[in-house]
Amino acid sequence: MLLRRYDTAEVIVFNAPELRNRDNLLLERLAAHEAGHVKLGKRGEGVIGRQHLVDSEWRWLLMCLGALAIDELRIERGLADLGYPVAMTGDVDYIDEAMFWLNCELMNALVDPASSDVEKFQGAVMSTQDWLTKHLAYVAAYASSPTLDLSALSSHSRQNWDDYIAAHWGKRVAFYENIPDVRTALDASELDSILLSAIDIEADLLSSLGFRLSDGGHGQGYAFRRVSSDSQCARRLQRAREAFALRDSA
Repeated sequence: MLLRRYDTAEVIVFNAPELRNRDNLLLERLAAHEAGHVKLGKRGEGVIGRQHLVDSEWRWLLMCLGALAIDELRIERGLADLGYPVAMTGDVDYIDEAMFWLNCELMNALVDPASSDVEKFQGAVMSTQDWLTKHLAYVAAYASSPTLDLSALSSHSRQNWDDYIAAHWGKRVAFYENIPDVRTALDASELDSILLSAIDIEADLLSSLGFRLSDGGHGQGYAFRRVSSDSQCARRLQRAREAFALRDSA
């Protein structure tokens, strides 16, 4: 499935071989979700054209991450209100998988020799945050409580949630609370304010993951640093190894 933009219109292209055997409700839901992206695009309610709002490259990066997650939140919140079931990426089973892969991806980036190149290290971490923040938006659209029922999570995934997400979750939920769904248009000033606030939310999540973006020194654009302690990283790495071992033995 692909959302393709042309000069005069946006067209949704579905991957027929991939979707041919899916049930009608899933196809309807998928079409409704992608139509939400088209609606936001037609109204100009996205991050494109708003780089002037920030004064640094790293703030722009975080704003873009936040904006894409907000798009997903607004669309999914609209679908929830219309009675559609929660998307696969928002249910508890997916949270369990997401928490497993979150820890694995971050720890893999940490021990990968290629991460001696800070730019590659940052790219790996930010790529993980990109899918994570969208996933959290899906969860929030259907379960916007500061305390989620995570009793179905595996032990390692629950530990990952508690370690990486729990302290951040309430801030994200509170931020998302007053953002309208896709059916309600936002004027430019409202959207600008939301996107500027999204920078702080994504910076807080990045800190929870163990990293920080900040202004660089004299003559430097910005800095990317690990802020998690060696002992914390060691615990996370051990947890990732244990979880992998359990899956391999299953």
